[in-house]
Amino acid sequence: MNRILVPVNLRSDFDNILKYATSVGKRSGAELTLFYYGGRRLVKGNGHFQFEKDQAPEDFLHRVKGQRNRQNLEEIITNLLQEEINFRIKIVRGRSVSEITRESTQEAYDLVIMGTHTSSSWGDYLRGTLANRVIGSITTPVFIVPALTRFNDIQHITYAVDLTDYDSNVIQQVKSIAKLFDAKLSITHVNVDTEPQHKEKYLQTLERTISDTLDYPKIYYKFFDHADPLGGIVKFVNQNNSNLVAMINRKKFSWKSIFGDQSISRKISKEVKVPVLTFRR
Repeated sequence: MNRILVPVNLRSDFDNILKYATSVGKRSGAELTLFYYGGRRLVKGNGHFQFEKDQAPEDFLHRVKGQRNRQNLEEIITNLLQEEINFRIKIVRGRSVSEITRESTQEAYDLVIMGTHTSSSWGDYLRGTLANRVIGSITTPVFIVPALTRFNDIQHITYAVDLTDYDSNVIQQVKSIAKLFDAKLSITHVNVDTEPQHKEKYLQTLERTISDTLDYPKIYYKFFDHADPLGGIVKFVNQNNSNLVAMINRKKFSWKSIFGDQSISRKISKEVKVPVLTFRR
């Protein structure tokens, strides 16, 4: 992992997002790019600016509008320098999803870490929250930190996998994250199909799963029946004290998807109290 994009909104709770980003960056050695869109509200001038960690912070902070913004950014820079994190700050002018999508595509990031929130607004009902829209528009894995979630060391990762649609590339990426934190990794399949003719396929995929994870000692497997896959995953995560849920996001079109979010992975990000790591398929 070399580069991590961290969209930041200084008007909301960003502290825990940065704690998770710092934790991943410190363990992986990746460069963090703190990305702020809507630059005209933040800096003086044309709204486009880039700060490198080797620059003098005073010159950058002098251009920032508002005492609260300057204090927040000064604290962020100080903490990242103290943690010896490789980082930069990019400020651009434009709309949130389009700018995050453009940045993640042009710069070839390995991971996006961002926050989310629960909203009852009509606009968010139709479009989905910012994090959910980003998940649906980029191919980069997205690490979602729910609003008000307290930072916890990642000691247990649950990879919620569908054994009917197994992806060996994704499990290698999940395993690499687990190795960074020396975390327990639970491979979890919620079976909603009890037809006997499908059991052989599950067993074949299970053999592939075991083969792909033999080199990681802290691996566990859990397969159980549950009528509701979403409810089954949430129950497992809560009962087993998982600190991170990893899932594949499958974008499937339906007319229902126009009125709300039909993706299981995006629904999970609203239901659990821990970060969710999504991979696009």
